[in-house]
Amino acid sequence: MRFQEPLVSGHFLKRYKRFFADARLPDGQEVVVHVPNTGSMKGCLIPEAECLLTHNNDPKRKLQYTLQFIKTPSSWVGVNTHLSNKLVKESWQKFSFLKKYTQVKPEIKVGAKTRFDFLFSAGSLYHYMEVKNVTLADGDMALFPDAVTQRGQKHLEELIKIMEKGHEASLVFTVQRTDCVKFAPASEIDPDYARLLQEAYKKGLQVWAFPMKLEQQVLELDDQSPLELAF
Repeated sequence: MRFQEPLVSGHFLKRYKRFFADARLPDGQEVVVHVPNTGSMKGCLIPEAECLLTHNNDPKRKLQYTLQFIKTPSSWVGVNTHLSNKLVKESWQKFSFLKKYTQVKPEIKVGAKTRFDFLFSAGSLYHYMEVKNVTLADGDMALFPDAVTQRGQKHLEELIKIMEKGHEASLVFTVQRTDCVKFAPASEIDPDYARLLQEAYKKGLQVWAFPMKLEQQVLELDDQSPLELAF
């Protein structure tokens, strides 16, 4: 995925009200930027850390800048959760575990209150997929979630039900950092999510954690080097 506009360098100052942050531009101007992430962003909110922003001068937008990346001591970290689904949609035909599927539909409703990110199909074969963005790490271990997620727990419960009906299902974690080689659920943050993930995995849920890399305005999902699962 290529960013259409040049990424703007800056320095992250502080986050507040979840979707807002202050950043300093190269000319010293301080601006309020949009934060496209509902998680806690634990470990990423470092005052004065380098950051990368995108700029949109549409007069209808309240905020012209969007926070995309923050530099931690060990890696650039992508914080825009909306990019994960875009990257999976671009890359899914290269995934070895989806080779038998030919069609894809996004945002599939399952039940009264649950949607999955993708449904892949081929004739009467169906594969449901949920995608999660990962920013948290402890050493070389990528972790999810970074806050208690009842929505994530519900997704796992529904994925188990899908598999009990005879369909395939997967959970893809897009790890928007380059300093991790393993992935595990963050059991100290959300033990219920960790328990459900392990239960679903034992029942056949396909779990993948793919790292992302940013090079010259292009963000790619490295589907050839999945992280080792450590659970």
